Amino acid sequence: MIVYICRPCSFYGTSHVTAALQEARSSTSVSLRFRTGRGDALLLVAAGRTDYLLMLLEGGLLKVRINLGAGEGEVTSPSDRRLDDLLWHDVQVQRNNADLALTIDGVHVTRIELPGRFFELNIHYGVFVGGMGDFSEIFLGLLDNFRGCLHQVRFNEVEILAQARDRNAAHHVTWGCDKQFDADADVSMSFVDERSYAMMPSLLPRVGGTIRLDLKTSCRRRSRGVQ
Repeated sequence: MIVYICRPCSFYGTSHVTAALQEARSSTSVSLRFRTGRGDALLLVAAGRTDYLLMLLEGGLLKVRINLGAGEGEVTSPSDRRLDDLLWHDVQVQRNNADLALTIDGVHVTRIELPGRFFELNIHYGVFVGGMGDFSEIFLGLLDNFRGCLHQVRFNEVEILAQARDRNAAHHVTWGCDKQFDADADVSMSFVDERSYAMMPSLLPRVGGTIRLDLKTSCRRRSRGVQ
């Protein structure tokens, strides 16, 4: 028996995790924990040829969109509770046929009834977490990748992060919740690949200003400066 040790996983805006999965079920169970300061981001997609289940943050609210072949249904977390506050939040999605329930932090429950007469969610392409990489078989809009920490990501009986780590299907992530998401001036920040970057608010006045930093690298190529 394989025993998985589940650890949080850090995503940096270019990261994603994939899990190969093919199934057709009339019930669905998804759960995860996350923390982020980004108000718009993709959390999870389970993709079929036409069916899908999409979990994302939009304007700091969590939305679940699901299409079983008869049109999309959407359920949203309470509008008075933003979830992009860098605190840990627990999310559960439970579906039984047409009944869909979204639970936030074990307290806030929202329910809808999905359209149609057939209620199997047909998954052909697998599950994607934090981003979709180069996957383009199904277009769900222009979705921002997740930046922050994810933990205990389960789709039905599959522990997604543990499986991805075991099968080398985690891309541009690190294990553990990176300290940079709580960073102050004394915390260092890592750039994990050539596509990594840092973006800051417009803090400098138009007349100019100064940014000071300490840099440690083994790369001999010139890096890009501030634009």
